[in-house]
Amino acid sequence: MDLKLQPIPKALYTFLNKKWHFDYLVNEIVVLKTMNFGYSLTFLSLDKGLIERVGPSGFTTSIYTSSANLVAYYSGLLYHTAFAFIIASGIFLSFFAFGVLGVPYAVSFSFVTLILSYVILLIFDPYKNN
Repeated sequence: MDLKLQPIPKALYTFLNKKWHFDYLVNEIVVLKTMNFGYSLTFLSLDKGLIERVGPSGFTTSIYTSSANLVAYYSGLLYHTAFAFIIASGIFLSFFAFGVLGVPYAVSFSFVTLILSYVILLIFDPYKNN
């Protein structure tokens, strides 16, 4: 007994065998909306938004902005420059001095100092209008 030759299965087979453009509907409704959502979420928000602000572009801009803000405090006097040089040299040499005390302490001190310096740089928001 061949089911394709019976009247009801034959009508059902003929109905389902035709092209009803379900692939077009699935493509328009599901695939394109999913791709547009993924483009707006991952590419625009994360790649071009968050990663660039937190990553190298944002860090470079925050360095530039904070240095421009620090230039406003520069008086041009020799003893102010010498004082700033001594403070910066002390901070730089402290990395080597604390490294003698042991690796875990040096790593944690370096990490905390790096995070604190990055937070200070983030205080000067690089994307605000001056």
